Amino acid sequence: VYNGSYQQPYRNYKAPVHVVTGSAGCKEGREQFVPKRPSWSAFRSSDYGYTRMKVFNKTHLYMEQ
Repeated sequence: VYNGSYQQPYRNYKAPVHVVTGSAGCKEGREQFVPKRPSWSAFRSSDYGYTRMKVFNKTHLYMEQ
């Protein structure tokens, strides 16, 4: 999802794209997200889940969360 749309995914970036993903853990003492999403953050979610990633080659991968 980019800019709220599935139609225009990230493409041809000229720098590395870093993915930070996490899953369920202890709910105690969690800090909330800052109110406004920073421009460098593409997506944030407080849902529980897991991530799967399959790398096909040096230019293509599939990631599901």
